[in-house]
Amino acid sequence: TYTIVLTKFEDPMKDVLFMDDFDVDGHPDPTKWVLCRKAGSDWNDEMSESYDQAYVEDGKLILKAEKVGNEYKAGGIETQGKFDFTFGRVEVRAKITSSPNGAFPAIWMMPKKYIYDGWPNCGEIDIMEFGHSNAYGAGKQEYYFNGACHWGQGWPAASHANSIINPYSLQDGEFHIYTCIWTAERIEMYVDLDRNPDAEPYFAMDFPCNEPDNEWSPGNYFHIPNFILFNLAVGG
Repeated sequence: TYTIVLTKFEDPMKDVLFMDDFDVDGHPDPTKWVLCRKAGSDWNDEMSESYDQAYVEDGKLILKAEKVGNEYKAGGIETQGKFDFTFGRVEVRAKITSSPNGAFPAIWMMPKKYIYDGWPNCGEIDIMEFGHSNAYGAGKQEYYFNGACHWGQGWPAASHANSIINPYSLQDGEFHIYTCIWTAERIEMYVDLDRNPDAEPYFAMDFPCNEPDNEWSPGNYFHIPNFILFNLAVGG
């Protein structure tokens, strides 16, 4: 009789709900992603609805913007109708190769369906938005990235919480990991937490659990399933 003692096996992927390594060239996996639709908002009014601007190549998702004839076309994909979740940890490894004035790449989340009357009455979680600002000196265009949440009344009375950081290193030609930790009472966002486990969040917001007697409480907006979006906006 032989006795074999096995060490306890912990599956490192047991808690993973959704994952994509973009390791198959061509269109993004249609079981996970759809193209962002063209519409009238600043972020999607130039969406091409074409895989010419959103495709997988050499193990990477490529999103690009270009002028085709007299029309600007930009790429974006989302998991709407394919995957959504409530609370958890999102990690996205991404590289911004160039961001000329007018380009606005973003990693963000929206509710799977609007349970309120349009934006921002549905809520919005922006994990990373990369853009330009004159705020950092004498009219000179500077780069920035921010994390943000939006909710509440219609624009311009909407409520916002955001932080702006001015990290030139994000266009250093390297990949960075953007992390969002979303719980029932707090949202935190980090960059390169894998390199610096003690890093402070670049965005953090506490909010109460649902408050039915307070219509505009953020807790009423961040307890519903969200889907994930990656896009490169143009203009706006």
